[in-house]
Amino acid sequence: MNSVLRTVDLSTEVLAPVIVGAVMTSFGLMVGGIVIAAWNVGSLLVEYGLLHHLFYSNPHLQKSKGEVNNEGGSGEGEENIGSEGDKSSQELPDMEAERQRRREGQGMSQALERLTVAWSAWRAYMHHPVRNAGLGLALLFMTVLAFDNYSRAFVYDSGVSETVLGLLTAVASLFGIFGSLAFPVLRKKVGLVKTGLVGFCCETLCLTLCVASVFAPGSPFDASAILYGPITPGKAPTLPNAPAIPAASPATPQYGFNASSVLSDSRSLVVDFNSTLEEQLPPDLDSGVQEEEEERDFTFVILFMTGIITSRFGLWLADLTVTQILQEGVEEGQRGAINGVQSSLNQSLDLLRSVLLIILPRRETFGFLVLLSFLFVSMAFLMFASYVRTFLINSTKPAAVPEGHQLKPADV
Repeated sequence: MNSVLRTVDLSTEVLAPVIVGAVMTSFGLMVGGIVIAAWNVGSLLVEYGLLHHLFYSNPHLQKSKGEVNNEGGSGEGEENIGSEGDKSSQELPDMEAERQRRREGQGMSQALERLTVAWSAWRAYMHHPVRNAGLGLALLFMTVLAFDNYSRAFVYDSGVSETVLGLLTAVASLFGIFGSLAFPVLRKKVGLVKTGLVGFCCETLCLTLCVASVFAPGSPFDASAILYGPITPGKAPTLPNAPAIPAASPATPQYGFNASSVLSDSRSLVVDFNSTLEEQLPPDLDSGVQEEEEERDFTFVILFMTGIITSRFGLWLADLTVTQILQEGVEEGQRGAINGVQSSLNQSLDLLRSVLLIILPRRETFGFLVLLSFLFVSMAFLMFASYVRTFLINSTKPAAVPEGHQLKPADV
């Protein structure tokens, strides 16, 4: 089920840009906006209908937790209604006083209760056998090596057109679809945990191309930009031979104002300044810009995009594996706490990525983020590998024989 839903999700990422682009190109932006709005409203109605059908088709979903817990003791409550009714009138003042005391300490008690619940959830997560698998999945969220707005802006700023970028996004989604389709096949062949190990390993190996792109020809990476800003190859033109304004001789002081001499001096100064500026500036600025665009090296872009596109296969293998482990390996009573902590970890590391992008916003420093992202992906691979090792060790241990049931030697 997880792989089917992931396949549908990735398929929409491929089809949606194509359909919306075709509609906007053929009928205009207004019609495209109306189509998108109508599709969202229709999807909302379909989703609401499915949830409504699911809720009312399952009676257990219609009962709250308190009602379920009180079902066992409902019979005893009905038998004691008469005897407890006489005592209720006497206990009303005590109940009011108790409610007042609860209101006074409600704020502090609620805060302490929430902290206690959060602490118990984190403690249960950190002591659970699926901890390392969940941490491996969470570490994958601290990466810029994905088709998000940050990597797209970097590639677009490197000279890749919108059309090519859209095609590359579609190809990456296709690799993700291949990964989601291969998940059930690999699970049947090698098992669940080994499928996840294959996924993490494939993603790590593919992203080595992104690391190579940082040092490839044409890369804007500049290690000194983190301290001093980017170093530009050219400087503003200087005028070393600019003529100075002629000063009056001290031996022959001039007390009058000669307009003709001032005009002649200013004209000669303008002519000399223009000639000097023409010598310093290139003869044709437009031709220089065109030559720079023609000589731009896209080797680093090719390596960067190839690494991201091919890593989608392993990414979705790893994602589906850890999701399946969290669903099957966590007890029903702890699923809410474990999944809540897992979601918090995922969002926290995604927030860390955004903070690092704010700290290092330049193209010249994007290479640091690429290297840091690869480090986190490698750590995720190691965390999941440790989970696989523990799982295999525990699965190969012989089952403990209860006391009194040991094998006895046969009588000869």
